[in-house]
Amino acid sequence: MNTIHLVAAMVALPLLASTARGDPSRIAAETLQVDALKSAYLACDRQTSRGRMDPATASRCMAISSVLTQRAFEGDFDRLIAWWRAEKARAAHAATR
Repeated sequence: MNTIHLVAAMVALPLLASTARGDPSRIAAETLQVDALKSAYLACDRQTSRGRMDPATASRCMAISSVLTQRAFEGDFDRLIAWWRAEKARAAHAATR
C-alpha cells in the first residue's frame, strides 16, 4: 500500500469506524490547536512508515487526520495531501543540509 492510499484510509476510516462524536480519540484530537494537529499528523505518518500500529494508536491517528482535514483544510482532502507532500519535501531537504 503506498503512502497516499494509507493517508486516504486514515481519513476515511474514522467516518466508517467511529462516526460518533463521543469517540475518545476524536474528542482528544478536537482539543488540539491546528499546529499541534499538524505535528501529531506528521508523527503518525512517521510511525506508519515504520510498520503496523496497535489499534489504539491507529484510532488516535485517524481522529487526528479527520479533525485536521476539517479544521485546517476545510474538509478538502486534496489540500491535506498537498500540505503533507510539501512538509515531506521540506523535511527531506532539511535532512540533506
